[in-house]
Parts: sequence; C-alpha cells; structure tokens
Amino acid sequence: MRFAAKALGGLLLLLVVGAGGASVWFWFYPVTVNNVINQFTAEFALDTPELLTGVGLIDNTPLDFHSGKLGDYTRAGELQQIERVKAARARLDRFDAATLDQQERLSLEIAQWFLDDMIRQSAFAHGGYRVNQISGVTVDLPQFLTDTHVIVDENSVRRYLSRVAEFGRVLEETRVRIEEDRAAGVTPPDFIIAKTLTALRAAFAGHWPPVNAPTVREPTAAEGGVVVTELGPGSRPGLDGTTGQAFRFDGERWTPLRV
Repeated sequence: MRFAAKALGGLLLLLVVGAGGASVWFWFYPVTVNNVINQFTAEFALDTPELLTGVGLIDNTPLDFHSGKLGDYTRAGELQQIERVKAARARLDRFDAATLDQQERLSLEIAQWFLDDMIRQSAFAHGGYRVNQISGVTVDLPQFLTDTHVIVDENSVRRYLSRVAEFGRVLEETRVRIEEDRAAGVTPPDFIIAKTLTALRAAFAGHWPPVNAPTVREPTAAEGGVVVTELGPGSRPGLDGTTGQAFRFDGERWTPLRV
C-alpha cells in the first residue's frame, strides 16, 4: 500500500509538472510561431461566444460556458480586442525569420501580415457601416441563432433563450456605436438606409413597430416538453396556436418552431 501510494503520488507530481511545462510552452511563453498563433486564436475564441459556437467543439458539453451569451459590441470591448491583437503581433517579433524552416517562416509572414492589417484597420474607429441590408447584427445574429446555435436538450433551449434576451443588449450597444459614427461624420448613403429599413420591416411581417420584448415562461403540464417565449400583445400565433416561440423535443433534439 505504501509503495502504491508513493507511485500514485509520483504520477500525480509528473502530471502536474507536465501540465505546468505544457502551459508555459503553449500559453505563457509560446516557443514556436504556431504556438503564438494558436494562443492568439484561443484567446480570441474564448472571448467571442459566437465564434466558439461556430467551431462547435464544446457546445452542449460540460465545458460549455458560453452558449447562453453573445459578444461585447461596445467600443471598450473593441479596444480590448485591438490590444490583444497588438500583443500577439509583438510576440511574433521574438522570431528571426532567417532561423526558421520554410513552413514556419511562411506561417510567420502570413501571421505578421494578417495582424498588421488588423492593426491598420483599427486606426479607423468609424470605418464602415455597422448595420446595412446584407450584414451587421440585425442580419448576422438572427441568422446565427437560427442556423448555428444547436439545440439538443432543455439546457440548450434555455441557453438559446438567454441569447435571444441578450440580443436586445447587442442592439443597444450597436445603436450607441452608430450614433458615435454619425457624430464623427460617417453615415450610410440614403439607398443603404432605405434598403436596411425595408429588410428590418419585412422581418416583422407587417408588425411594425416591433412587438413587446419577449419573456420566458415554464411549460404547462398540457404542453409537456415545450418551453415558450411569450412575445406579448399583437404577436403572430405560433404553429401550435400560442403567441410565443415554442421548442419541441423529438427524443434527440429540441427544435425551435418559428412564429
């Protein structure tokens, strides 16, 4: 028993030392170009819930910490991302291209160009149109919620509803940024504004202005495996006759029913 305890203790020590060495090698002081790139990618993904869901590796697993959230669309959040990019670019300066093999030198040059380009773009705080008829949060996030977020059980339903509730915050943060752009003299042309309004109004299928904000309620006994988001007065009836967003469970997956 004493020998077994010592052996187990030794193995645990080796695991701790190995994990510590790996963390230094990969995270705290990456020793290769690819490790720096991987570190930056991991940092960016961990801070971007939509990207993590798009990758799809840990959604609906015990490691899922993100799929009930949406990203930060504030100027402060953007500045934090810019600083992360600059830090990653600085880490690449530790490498001498002349000492690298051909593949790693190519990786270094691509990563340097990519991060330099992001840094150059960040100099224009008010560049581009944040909302238009083909992109922006009013297009991309609804598409993300319908096409990318996977619903497999009751927990993922609740995370989905949490993201729907988060959508309001994202719209408000985007509104603030659009007003800042306008104050800086950046305003979309009239035809983009007109097409964007047409697309937004069409999304509500004749119900404009939008109906009341959704609230979540528990299913009744008669509804069984259905969680409903009440959309408020004036909402269109759902497929099951309710005024809300319903989710049905077929034994394997939870499926949102469009209203």
